[in-house]
Amino acid sequence: MTRLRSHLAGRMGLTAVCIAAALAVVVGFGVVSRLSGEPPADGPGREPLRIATTLIDWQDRYTVRRRFVGRVEAKRESDVGFEIAGRLASVGVEEGQFVPATTPLAQLDTARLDARKHELVATRNQAQANLDAAAIALQRLTEARDNGAANPQEWDDADAAQRAASAELSRANAAVATIVVDIDKAELQSPYDAIVAARLADEGRVLDAGAPVLRLMERANPEVRVGVGGPSIDAVSVGQTLDVETGRLVVPGTVTAILPTRDRAGRGVDVVLTLGTPLGEVRSGDLARITIEQTAEARGAWVPLNALTEGARGLWSVYVTDPGPEPQAGLRVLRRVEVEVIHQEQDRVLVRGPLAQDQPIVADGLHRVAPGMTVRVEPGLETATAPAP
Repeated sequence: MTRLRSHLAGRMGLTAVCIAAALAVVVGFGVVSRLSGEPPADGPGREPLRIATTLIDWQDRYTVRRRFVGRVEAKRESDVGFEIAGRLASVGVEEGQFVPATTPLAQLDTARLDARKHELVATRNQAQANLDAAAIALQRLTEARDNGAANPQEWDDADAAQRAASAELSRANAAVATIVVDIDKAELQSPYDAIVAARLADEGRVLDAGAPVLRLMERANPEVRVGVGGPSIDAVSVGQTLDVETGRLVVPGTVTAILPTRDRAGRGVDVVLTLGTPLGEVRSGDLARITIEQTAEARGAWVPLNALTEGARGLWSVYVTDPGPEPQAGLRVLRRVEVEVIHQEQDRVLVRGPLAQDQPIVADGLHRVAPGMTVRVEPGLETATAPAP
């Protein structure tokens, strides 16, 4: 019993201290109010709050704008190298350099190829000489045969020798042509107008056939690949032109392809756009944004986002201004009306509810108002419609 009494006495003492502190705050606030000369809100002599309003404007349809992000890509990107093996003798271009088509890029050491070419040319000359000799022998035997002085077997052997020499010359010519092609392929050329994106090998390195030496990106007609989700894909068609934002630059992009599959993760469809500006003004890997517009049928009114306040049960409300005691003086009385949000775009919201055409609502500063409050609407603070995005 003694412990209970002590506990109650302690709680009563604590309560007394809290009450005394609260009274001190109230008294202090009253003193400050008297010293400042400002009456409390909605009190006698209080000047009605000046507010800004916007007028309700009902519409039967609205435009949905959705933004999607993708990346800039080169139309063609290639790691180029030699078709034959050899030692890299020189690289004639630098990273970031623009190279027109057929520009020499790099060169292999061709000393062994040149020596092999001389050898094959000599073999071809020998085959030509053998063919000439076989042709002369066959001609003589043909004349002798016509005069009845040649053995038919000898003529057949000479004819076969000439045909063998002709085949040998053809093979020698083919070998020379092959080595000439290899020497030509020892010079690496740009396959298209491109920008050198990376250097992958240096001089002195012995390369296998096909080993990459340079990375090239086609300069003309870069592309943007954007994943478009939801029903917005239905508003995109091949040949359509859209504005593409890359950083501070806005360039036109033409839709060249809409892929027939959806991404399994994001359920988006890849849309490929070709830009009307070359690589260099935009960079491969830059983020790119497009905006797709769709028109939806729904009756509603646009109001500023700041005109909404959260109500009970998760609903939203706006404050309408009804005629006050002195309408001629611009005085209005605030009334809270629940509305349904249909769509939001940046700083405005499309709503529907029991609102009349051209009915004024509070546009901003809802933290300063309450239902039933008398306010003053100044003509200079009244706007016709909600601001466009």
